[in-house]
Amino acid sequence: MSIVVSVKVRDGIVLGADSTTQIYLKDQQGRVGVAKTYSNAQKLFQISDLKMGVMAYGAGNIGNRSAQGWLRDFSDHVKSLPEKKTESVQKVTAQLLDFLGSEYNAAFNDVPKNKKPLIGAFVGGYSKGKAFPEEWEFQLPEKTEVKQVRPEEAFGASWRGISLPFSRLHMGFDPRIKARLKQLGVNDDIIAKALEGWQCRVAYDAMPVQDAINFAYYILRTTVAFNAFELGPPACGGPLDIAVILPDSGFKWVTERRLSIHEYQE
Repeated sequence: MSIVVSVKVRDGIVLGADSTTQIYLKDQQGRVGVAKTYSNAQKLFQISDLKMGVMAYGAGNIGNRSAQGWLRDFSDHVKSLPEKKTESVQKVTAQLLDFLGSEYNAAFNDVPKNKKPLIGAFVGGYSKGKAFPEEWEFQLPEKTEVKQVRPEEAFGASWRGISLPFSRLHMGFDPRIKARLKQLGVNDDIIAKALEGWQCRVAYDAMPVQDAINFAYYILRTTVAFNAFELGPPACGGPLDIAVILPDSGFKWVTERRLSIHEYQE
């Protein structure tokens, strides 16, 4: 499933992702399910030479191609686009939705909507002439339009994919408790008042870029560590990729993995 993170502050934006990927295949009856889990996939990429990065989460493949392969193809595709189509984060995200959406629909056309695997894309970076970074996203098959994560002059952190572990820590309660209390007959106003004020307070607008990097790492490590002990197959983990995007120097890797030989551990 993955955990991907964005931390947006005044002077830049930090993007981070784990490297676990789940490969989905259709069986002879047309049912889609997880066929294999790997722990060294790349999910965070710079988009062409733009001051933008993209993170993928959810299913690790569309058809017989990995999400990694499709994102690299998209980066090459962007190089051929006219400048007006790449001048904003919103436009680039919309281009990515068109690019992946057609392939997704072709690969899972005969699969019922409620059985189709989720594939999410989170794009962060700088639009031409803008002082602050932006964040845009979409999720297939549920959300077929791009959505801005927060207003341009607002700052904060976002995490997608395996969201519950850190949400429970950061919010001060499990978000699922709202639905549970409602099922038990508790009034919506009472639920809202009871859960108000538990969230951890973070001064994102005053946070230096280095602290934003540290916070992104904290979210990733907390989620991976929780998932390592939670019952069920691994849904996130492996090496972490973190990058920072700055208004002057653009996309820079904070942690850049290199191919190597890892000894097999029984």
